[in-house]
Amino acid sequence: MAAAQPRCRIRSIPRRLHSGARLEIAVGSDDNLFVRHAALPPGEPYALEIPGHRVGDQSGNSERINGSTGKPQDVLYDTKTGDHYFDLQIARLPVADILALRIPNENTIIYNKDGSIREPAKVFSFEVKHEPTPCMYPHCAIYALRDGDRPRKVASGIQSAIRLAFAQIAERSREEMSEYRLERKQGCLARIAIMLAALVGSAIAIIVHLRRLALR
Repeated sequence: MAAAQPRCRIRSIPRRLHSGARLEIAVGSDDNLFVRHAALPPGEPYALEIPGHRVGDQSGNSERINGSTGKPQDVLYDTKTGDHYFDLQIARLPVADILALRIPNENTIIYNKDGSIREPAKVFSFEVKHEPTPCMYPHCAIYALRDGDRPRKVASGIQSAIRLAFAQIAERSREEMSEYRLERKQGCLARIAIMLAALVGSAIAIIVHLRRLALR
């Protein structure tokens, strides 16, 4: 089990998301992952892929680990800068559906001279691991497995099939998840509100500090 995370120093990310002393836990099959991605045009389905999907190690936020106060929009925080990507879209991926995937790479079948199969296709499956970061406790990663082991690289010949499988999972809840999408104008206003809140918080902290100095 990994050690507790260092302190999160990004004030614009709510404290409820900070890892603090909390450790990694198992991700249950009854969980959902929220994954951010470049927004599709309104009403457009996930056709062949989730935009920007990383087939080897896609990240997202766990709904259950995030707790009752968590929101799907929490995945929109950039944990390096504190920016909030309001103009991105959120896909929901049920963990049970991810774990159920079995995608054979037909390009890896080895045949005998008579056409019979000597070695069957290598099969890709997926595991979900809780990997908290200092500023995002519910952060998780989806890892591709080839015959049960993590490959150094996912072969290009199977990547399209993997992306399609995940797109089909996301499509099942696309309309439901559309309520969490903000238009660019709304996102700008929300971003300004967060910046103002951070400035007010900083100003209050400075005032408190000055008062303490004056009382010494």
